[in-house]
Amino acid sequence: MRAKWKKKRVRRLKKKRQKRRARYK
Repeated sequence: MRAKWKKKRVRRLKKKRQKRRARYK
């Protein structure tokens, strides 16, 4: 059960990371 919401959180973090990378570039 915990892994389920943890996966969703990781997905959101990954998306935010990509946006930050695009800004830096």
